[in-house]
Amino acid sequence: MAADSASEERATRRRVNRIGPTGRVIAANLARIRRQRGLTTQQLADGMEFRGFAITASAITKTELAQRKVEAEELLVFALVLGVNPSALYGPPDQDGAVEVTGLKRALPASEFWDWLDGLRPLLRPETDDGSARADFQLHARPEGRRKFDV
Repeated sequence: MAADSASEERATRRRVNRIGPTGRVIAANLARIRRQRGLTTQQLADGMEFRGFAITASAITKTELAQRKVEAEELLVFALVLGVNPSALYGPPDQDGAVEVTGLKRALPASEFWDWLDGLRPLLRPETDDGSARADFQLHARPEGRRKFDV
């Protein structure tokens, strides 16, 4: 009986997708950029609706408080309405200090995270990397004609 209880508990933990460190950065950036643009949550909601994405001002507030997750399409429309690129919502507000990244289980320099967001370098490299991991990343990070090889 105890084994059944333990496996149920593990299954429940796997299904719960809480807002992680990247979601908290997105929430803070959304609030910061919205305020910098001089928009209320209602004005942002109106801009989202104009672009075909219906969202309430209260849902935006919950998102900014990291009480609600952002979906991929929604993030793109937020970026469009706010006049920024999507990475401006994902990345820390500057390149100083460290940033926690979902999936890495550790913090890393914000400048390295921005290099990854900009398609310049991988975040994960094998310990025995001979330099090919960076070249492989750059090959697949951008479409042909937009690649920036820096080996």
